[in-house]
Amino acid sequence: MKIQKMIWKIFQTLVKWISIKRTPSPEIAAEAIINKPTMRKINRIVLHCTATSPYTTVKSITNYWKNTLGWKSPGYHYMIKHDGFLVNILPVDKFSNGVRGFNSDSIHISYIGGATGDTRSALQKNTTKALINKLRSELGHLPVTGH
Repeated sequence: MKIQKMIWKIFQTLVKWISIKRTPSPEIAAEAIINKPTMRKINRIVLHCTATSPYTTVKSITNYWKNTLGWKSPGYHYMIKHDGFLVNILPVDKFSNGVRGFNSDSIHISYIGGATGDTRSALQKNTTKALINKLRSELGHLPVTGH
């Protein structure tokens, strides 16, 4: 009986931690940053892969940009983890370092993975589609390009 209670407490703690640390849906993340008074003109959505293992952490990628490349802004607005969870790295009203010459009017979305080809999970594909649909519903039917 004690073991069952202990397992239940661990489970509840994990559920609480997950709900705090992760964005539950692309719609919520996109809604939180769209329609700001200072919104810039967006002309396209650019899709990327991080060219890493699908299990690379968001923190290691952002540390690489900052510490190795010396970037002041991240490379993407959103990253999608292998388990489909969306991480908002930068508000869409800010410029990212996604594609030189196209950052001022683009939103950059990347899935984590791609070092050995298309490693997108079904969850990453679903989150990508949902996020694109949400952004388009808020910002107009933007073209989607790859990089």
